[in-house]
Amino acid sequence: MSYQVTTGISVCQGATATIPVIMSGTFTITSNAVSASDGTSKCGYTVAATASTTGRFTVTLHRPFKRVVVVGCELQGPDTASIGNTTANNLAVRNVSTTTLYVQGLNGTGVDTAFADGSKVHLTLIGFDI
Repeated sequence: MSYQVTTGISVCQGATATIPVIMSGTFTITSNAVSASDGTSKCGYTVAATASTTGRFTVTLHRPFKRVVVVGCELQGPDTASIGNTTANNLAVRNVSTTTLYVQGLNGTGVDTAFADGSKVHLTLIGFDI
């Protein structure tokens, strides 16, 4: 299942933007899948679990940019469950391109690990057309 995520500040509606496009959203993870997101925008992205890769999520931008910068990617633990060291207590962004990137859950020793159910990822990107 795939959800569109973001509350894009600059809505370009398919036209080439001449100013940076800020894309920012939150997605919730349950059973190593996206279970909820905070909304949609025409200048946003979709997020889906990456098949056959524990704790990895593919972020696909709605349109290509000449350059993409990750401004922030933060993990918010579940409301009541313990995070500990057996589930992801950290994350990393991988393979940022002009159309996609990956968010990867990591345990305390840096090993790819699934997120605890109810974990949320807050992701903010800026897309540039110049």
